[in-house]
Amino acid sequence: MIDIRRLLKNSFYIYSLGMVGFLLLLGFLVLAYILAIYIAKTVTINQYTLGLLNSSFTLILVVVTAIYVFFTYGILNQTTKSEKRSFIEKRLQKLYYPLLRVTSFSENDVSGEHILIDDSFSTNDKKHNIYELETYLYLARNESSKEISSFLDQLCDEDSFLVSLNEVKNLRSLLIKDIDYYKKELEALVDN
Repeated sequence: MIDIRRLLKNSFYIYSLGMVGFLLLLGFLVLAYILAIYIAKTVTINQYTLGLLNSSFTLILVVVTAIYVFFTYGILNQTTKSEKRSFIEKRLQKLYYPLLRVTSFSENDVSGEHILIDDSFSTNDKKHNIYELETYLYLARNESSKEISSFLDQLCDEDSFLVSLNEVKNLRSLLIKDIDYYKKELEALVDN
């Protein structure tokens, strides 16, 4: 289960990192401005001091740019993790969990070596048709997309939803394996 507090903490981290970076950059610019005013009042301007000023401001600009790059990298890293997290959650919610519901069965559904699959399922008090799952096939993991696609094609092409019991069991174990894989990936993204 994903901890909402960790997600909020990571979101807060992204925004606070950006704010700290902005404040540091603003502080360096104010410092450079004050330094420029001080130098203009105390030092006589000649060819040597202009070169020194140019070198000093170049050094300040390099430091400011390095700080900006550091904070931008941190924000980009957190944003990438957030997008990966959202995509994995979409995979689970739109394809894997509904398929797991579709392939769950009781002994009453079993008829010999076959099982009767219901053509609809419910999520959050909303009724869905099994045909809707085909639109989310792109979310399937590469290793299991062929099996999931084959199962859904078989269900959608036939009027009868009678499927081999072994095929359903194999698909269920594949789904559970994929769900475990994505849960571990989510936990790793949230922990970092």
